[in-house]
Amino acid sequence: MTVQQQSADSFRAQLEDACAWLEGEAASFGGRMLPIHLTPYVMGLPYRIGALEQLLCTLDNRPGVAFMSAGELGRQVSEQLA
Repeated sequence: MTVQQQSADSFRAQLEDACAWLEGEAASFGGRMLPIHLTPYVMGLPYRIGALEQLLCTLDNRPGVAFMSAGELGRQVSEQLA
């Protein structure tokens, strides 16, 4: 956002679009992952936090979306490989 001079709303829209695209791929090829890299000193600013909250609410309301930490993801992969 800071390097490419994008607004918080543009960041939100891009991630929503990426999620929709990955959902389409998942229907054909299986599960997909959308990593969201956040840094508090960039996204946690008062004039950006609202867009982040909207993004997370939108993604959370999508039926095929799950939020996982790296540890949870690792456990899921380990269980599938076992």
